[in-house]
Amino acid sequence: MERKNLWAPWRIKYIQGLSDSSKTGCFICHNQESPQDDDKNLVLWRTKKSIVIINRFPYNNGHLLIAPVRHIGELDQATDEELLEMIKLDGDTNFMSVCSDTKVISQSLTELLEQLKQVSKEHNLPGL
Repeated sequence: MERKNLWAPWRIKYIQGLSDSSKTGCFICHNQESPQDDDKNLVLWRTKKSIVIINRFPYNNGHLLIAPVRHIGELDQATDEELLEMIKLDGDTNFMSVCSDTKVISQSLTELLEQLKQVSKEHNLPGL
């Protein structure tokens, strides 16, 4: 099978930032503690036990990061209640196809955030 390259220059900030993560701490905790910056941090939803953030370095549009509010290092450290809430918030648009054509992201993240917020408001989401 032929390998296809995906040019994704926006990901270099993520790659370069990995070595600086010990200085800046956990970005999810930072976002959790900064509700006034939700738009800037691309936070879509906050619930009792979870936070939903648009992935700043996605491979497909609308990729959401769903994490527990409580800082834990491994998924098996999550409580049953945390797991249930995260699963109820989850959805999968499938990872970039490995065996077929590559999708191209054609919408800005800030535009997507506004669109998702509008739909969320119209449909009273998240409806937990």
